[in-house]
Amino acid sequence: MLSNKALMASISHSRDLVCVALGCDEQIAVGIDIEYHEPNRNIEGVIQSLGWADVGLSAEAFYNAWCLYEARFKATGIIARSEQPEMRVSALAVPAQYSGVLVWASEPSDSSIS
Repeated sequence: MLSNKALMASISHSRDLVCVALGCDEQIAVGIDIEYHEPNRNIEGVIQSLGWADVGLSAEAFYNAWCLYEARFKATGIIARSEQPEMRVSALAVPAQYSGVLVWASEPSDSSIS
């Protein structure tokens, strides 16, 4: 029964897919993100403009890093990638041409997986 609990929610969509993550307690931070691999996106240019040289230049590496960044932002509200805490991470089972990540932490210091 959830009537006495505060829910934490995160929502993401990309093209025709929608993902939702719910935490059943206000102490559980959750974030979710899904992205379509846009074939005409200038990945190298985006990586350079974001200063993310460490993620590599492949489309898959970029989209996985982007989803992780977005999910952590949604869970924590922290914009700066270098200041976002480590959280538990699970890759989402998504169709080819998409990346997706779910992150969660039961408290701000939970740093199980980067």
